[in-house]
Amino acid sequence: MSAMQASNRVGLCLLAAMMLVGCDDSAVDPTLSASPATPSALSSAVDFCDGPSGSGSWLAGADFCDDFRDGTAARWEPQGGSWEVIDNEYVGTGVIDACGTGFSTNETLIRDLRVADVELRVDMRSQQRVDKGIVLRSTGPGDQIELNFLAAPYNVLAVQELVACQFVLLEFPAQIPHQVGQTIDVRAKLVGDRLVVWIDGALVVDQSFPFQAKSGSVGLAVISSDGTPESAGITAFDNVQVLKNATCP
Repeated sequence: MSAMQASNRVGLCLLAAMMLVGCDDSAVDPTLSASPATPSALSSAVDFCDGPSGSGSWLAGADFCDDFRDGTAARWEPQGGSWEVIDNEYVGTGVIDACGTGFSTNETLIRDLRVADVELRVDMRSQQRVDKGIVLRSTGPGDQIELNFLAAPYNVLAVQELVACQFVLLEFPAQIPHQVGQTIDVRAKLVGDRLVVWIDGALVVDQSFPFQAKSGSVGLAVISSDGTPESAGITAFDNVQVLKNATCP
């Protein structure tokens, strides 16, 4: 059992005692104009947010969207692992990572996009192993905020951070029952230290954490491998949407 899995098991016993405070879903969606077009990532708002996503809708005024319909991931920068577009989904496969914990190098970041307060929406589906995640405020593979969405039998959200390659498990604040092979619609909003998360439209987290990272890149992540093919985490992502300058009252 890996250190991450062991931490997950320990954290499960804490879930029953955790209390969540709601955030009115209808009150936290600012309508912003799209960022001016650039030759790289931020040209996407008009080009890629032009129809219904697999989640059912796009974030209003999104600065970045990618549904991978063009068959490429040209606006992404893989930091490690194996990443490819398969059947209009962005599929990541984990390898042995640099830090030995967290997602570390098994991630891909949006090119030329830096944020502080941010909202992200994405469809994700575990294909092998339970772990899959998003990366917020990354300044490098060993310094970033990570949200790990674990499928059954764990069924939890792990809020964690890497600081100089040191793993900090902040909490398991929510139960999120789903199976390997099941797609979930994840929407996460980080404003200051306050994290708000919805899964399939249901609010699961509204809580502040002692995050050290204050700004950085946004990306997607898979769990590492121990060097054998069967140990690699494999996850499919789709309909990625990012809104900069997010707010939550």
